[in-house]
Amino acid sequence: MFQKLIFETSFFKQKNGRETPYAADTFLLSLQVKVFLYYNMKRQFSYICRKPKLCRNTSFTRKTEETSPVTVVISSTKENRNLSQIPAIVDYLKELNILSVIVRILLAIICGGVIGIERRRAHQSAGMRTYMLVCMGAAIVMATGQYMYDTFKTGDPSRLGAQVISGIGFLGAGSIITSGKTKVRGLTTAAGLWVSACIGLALGIGFYSAGLIATLVVYLIMARLKRLEYRFLVDDIYLEIYLEYDDALSVSDIAQQAERNGLKIEEVQHGTKGKGFQKALITFRNTQNESRDHVLKILEHVEGVRYVKYIY
Repeated sequence: MFQKLIFETSFFKQKNGRETPYAADTFLLSLQVKVFLYYNMKRQFSYICRKPKLCRNTSFTRKTEETSPVTVVISSTKENRNLSQIPAIVDYLKELNILSVIVRILLAIICGGVIGIERRRAHQSAGMRTYMLVCMGAAIVMATGQYMYDTFKTGDPSRLGAQVISGIGFLGAGSIITSGKTKVRGLTTAAGLWVSACIGLALGIGFYSAGLIATLVVYLIMARLKRLEYRFLVDDIYLEIYLEYDDALSVSDIAQQAERNGLKIEEVQHGTKGKGFQKALITFRNTQNESRDHVLKILEHVEGVRYVKYIY
């Protein structure tokens, strides 16, 4: 059929007074191959496809002679290639190389900073930079232990990490402050420093999932569970309140206004002086057992007070 088509269809053109073939053979040969492949594939798929919709979409069903119909799913090659690369990337980052060291240090800085932001909002002495340094230092120590073990084949990679866990207690103890006879501050900050060091150890050894999940949980505990604790578990005898007031106003003036409403100042911590105003963290003793909201309203109505926030 195709030979007949080739001989019957001939194209010629005049060139220098001669008739020369005009690429008809090449064109018809390619057409012959395409038609042959089309009819061959159509004949094969005529008994493979049970439903046209399946053939047009992503799968087809072929019935074999001995077994039940088998469903073959045709998926995207690009998606499979991308998914298959994820385990290889994770395994590569778990090994000790320059890229994994950079990733571990950056993640430690980010995770420590997330926890430190909440502490800074609570006006604690250990803020974002402190938590960043603690978490990053722990990650470096753990990565160093892994490097020593892989390079020299001696020792235990967890030995240096154990020293971090015990040594961070000194830093945590420095953040705990006892004021008066019964008031203790800084326990949450000390616990946060210890947990931040543990997160750094996890990231430093390549246990990324544990470090990231722990960071999220710690942030939720510190930031979101505070209201629940204040509402059901914390009494209103001692109130720690952050104040910003004008330079013309003194702490003694605030104390006089507070004592008139049954509040007694137990401790005062002066913060950094701003432009035209001062900062202070004042611990009040609520002698008349007033509610926290009522105490905040009392302090807000003091002339010269710009900002009031309840801390503990």
